[in-house]
Amino acid sequence: MSSSRMKSVYIKLISIAAVVVTAFLLLSISRNSLTFSLRTPRTKSIDDLSPDFYRNIPDDIYSCVKTTKTYEYDFDNTDLYLLPSKENMCAMKTEDLEKLYQMYLGTIQTICKRPLRLGNRIDGGWDLCVEKQFLTPGACQVYSFGINYDFTFDDEIAKEFDCKVHSFDPSMDQESYQRSKNPFVYFHDIGIASKSQQVIGNKEWRMLTMKDTMTELGHKTIPDVIKMDIEYWEWDVLPNILSSSLLPKQFAIEYHLWDASYTTKKVVWLHRLWILKDLYDAGYRSFWVNRNLPCTFKSELTLKYIYACHEVSYVRIENDIRT
Repeated sequence: MSSSRMKSVYIKLISIAAVVVTAFLLLSISRNSLTFSLRTPRTKSIDDLSPDFYRNIPDDIYSCVKTTKTYEYDFDNTDLYLLPSKENMCAMKTEDLEKLYQMYLGTIQTICKRPLRLGNRIDGGWDLCVEKQFLTPGACQVYSFGINYDFTFDDEIAKEFDCKVHSFDPSMDQESYQRSKNPFVYFHDIGIASKSQQVIGNKEWRMLTMKDTMTELGHKTIPDVIKMDIEYWEWDVLPNILSSSLLPKQFAIEYHLWDASYTTKKVVWLHRLWILKDLYDAGYRSFWVNRNLPCTFKSELTLKYIYACHEVSYVRIENDIRT
C-alpha cells in the first residue's frame, strides 16, 4: 500500500473516532441535563412571569378580535369617557382603543370631599379619600404593595390615622421586620401575584395571591385600602383580586404600559381596558388622577407621545353589577 493511500485511511479513522467521541460526550451531557431537570424543580425567572402582552390574556379576547363588526366611539360628544361594552370594544379600531385608554384614565368619575395626599408630595406619595366612610381613624388597615425603600406613604397614614399598615416588596434587599409598633408599620419580604409561587428577580421572590396574603397574616377582614405600585404586575393581580371578591373600600394604583412596541397589539389594549371595565363594574370610581409626566413614549401605532404611567385613586361607591 502506498504511503499516500495509508495517510488517507489514517485520516478517515481519525475523523470517525472524533465523531464517535463527540457523540458520546453530547449524549452524556444530555443525560445529565435531563437528570438535573427531573430532580431539580425550576424556579421561574421574573422575566418569564412579567405579564407581557401575551401572558394572562383571556381566550375570550383572542376570540373577540376576530369579529367582523365595527364600533365607533363618540369621542367628540361626551363629557365623561366611560367604557363601552367589552363586545363593542372588540369592534373598535386599535388606534381608538389606545386613545380611549388615555382618555379614560384621565377622567375623574366622582368627587371626594376630603382628598389628602400622604407621603412624598412628588413621586412616592398617594392620594386617598379620608372621608370616614372610606377611612376610619383608629380602625383602618392598609396593604401597601411596592415600596422601593420609600415608606413615606406608609409611615404617614399610620401616624395620622392610626391605621395598621402592612408594606410589601420582594425586590428590596430587606428581610421582613417590624418597622414601628406605634404607629404600626410592618414590612413583609413578599410580593403579590395572581398565583402563589417563587420567582427569581434580583433574588428569589416569594409571591402570594391576595387571599393567601391575608391567610399568611391571619387577617379575616379585607383591608380598607390597597395601594399598588408594582411595575406592570397590576395587570396580573387585579383580575385575581376582582374575581376573589376581596374588595377594599379604596384602591390606589399606578398603571404601567410596557413600551412602544406593544402599542400595535390590539389584544394588549383590550386586555387593559377589559380589566378597567371590570373595576368600574365592581363599583369603583376614580376621584384622583396623576399622570407621571416623565413616563412617556412615542406610540408605534399612532406616532403620538402617550402617557405610560397613570396613578389613579378610587373609592367604591356603587354596587357590583358584574354577573
